[in-house]
Amino acid sequence: MGRPEGGDHIVIEYRTPKGTIREVERRTEYGTSTYWSEYLLKNLKDIEVYEYILEGQRYKWDQHSYEWGRKRFGGILPLKVRAPHSPLMDVTVHLMGFKQTVLMLWRHPREMEELMQLLEDGFYQMVDACRGKSVIEFGFGNNMHQDMCPPPYFKKYVIPFFERVIPRIHAQGMYATDHWDGYVKQLLPLLKATQLDGLECVTPTPQGDVTVSEMRRGMNGLFLRDGIPAVLFCPWSSLKELEATTREVIRAFYPRLILGVSDLFPANGDIERIRFVNKIVQEFNASR
Repeated sequence: MGRPEGGDHIVIEYRTPKGTIREVERRTEYGTSTYWSEYLLKNLKDIEVYEYILEGQRYKWDQHSYEWGRKRFGGILPLKVRAPHSPLMDVTVHLMGFKQTVLMLWRHPREMEELMQLLEDGFYQMVDACRGKSVIEFGFGNNMHQDMCPPPYFKKYVIPFFERVIPRIHAQGMYATDHWDGYVKQLLPLLKATQLDGLECVTPTPQGDVTVSEMRRGMNGLFLRDGIPAVLFCPWSSLKELEATTREVIRAFYPRLILGVSDLFPANGDIERIRFVNKIVQEFNASR
């Protein structure tokens, strides 16, 4: 349940026979979004309560939402299922925060791995729920960043998770993709082991920490969604740099490319730059 507390805070409590856990979200200045000021899991007792919740959790196909999307977009967009963060990133980003996750992995590795296994079991249900549906892409929402998930953690927890889950995705004829929108230079060399088919939002310089050439080498044949740094849509950025980067991304990844903004169009961006990029794309297409 959720309830406001003091105007700027939202308290969400889960009351179970095993006990009660709670998280607190704080509204941002204009109330358009929230961030966690108190994470849901703080200790082993909280993990026990949350595991009770996970054991009773079930995933199923939402036909109502599917029909809404089909009516609205028809055949314009291929059907994609957007999955949550993978277990380690879910714990780090949503459930505990980075500091507590690191401490708990060090002090209580067995309990943490049991928690992540229950989270992984949920992904098997999600994949099974897509069976027989017209889903083209199963996308993980990891917001992968090497400072949040350094290479040792990526090797120990993320790659084995993908190795177990992605074959199930491929067996149903779906592509497996992930959302990487942070600094990723240290993680790109590990990408091949994941068995992913593509990435979205990998961001080159001047916003990210990799060049387009480094992205191309590291992704090694995977397809890219987006690829143009969001800062290049801001009015103080050079149109020449936007044009050069756009053309470079197209040359590097075509035809395995769905061009877009990495990660989101800025609130203070110049919308005319979208038309500018569209013109470049139309010229490229006409030249093929």
